[in-house]
Amino acid sequence: MPKEIELLATRSSVDTIELFFPRPPAGLRTSLEAAVGKRVTIKDCFDTTGYYRGVRVVLNRPNRLTLEIASQLLHANKSATLSRVDIATDFETPSEEAAQVLLELLRRRLVLKWRSLSETKNAVGTSIYWTAGRPKFIGPQEDRTGTSSFTRKQTGQFA
Repeated sequence: MPKEIELLATRSSVDTIELFFPRPPAGLRTSLEAAVGKRVTIKDCFDTTGYYRGVRVVLNRPNRLTLEIASQLLHANKSATLSRVDIATDFETPSEEAAQVLLELLRRRLVLKWRSLSETKNAVGTSIYWTAGRPKFIGPQEDRTGTSSFTRKQTGQFA
């Protein structure tokens, strides 16, 4: 018989979004930096033959205005795509024992639909990540006690 899990609170938020633009629009950096309030990293993307494919913009912990600007940019640039969304979910439990029961349930039962065969579920402390290919080290600055993060490089859904 499974143990019952009592939750005091559950909070989910967008942790990271990644946008891809084959042709970056004028004002891309300016509009995003105005919403984010700090410098935005925009990286050139090349294929395996060295051919330029476009730019990639990664936005961490986007606020509502940043998401609205990103949506406007995607609608205005039909070839642009939202290539990644990471959702962080925080669970608050009444005790350490309840947290451990929840963590074990997530480790055993949480699945990501439509994942590639090369993606694996990895746990670091109390965080759970899906990574493509070989597991990579996720530093302690990204591990938040009591937080389970679900990472996916392509669009997918949770079961």
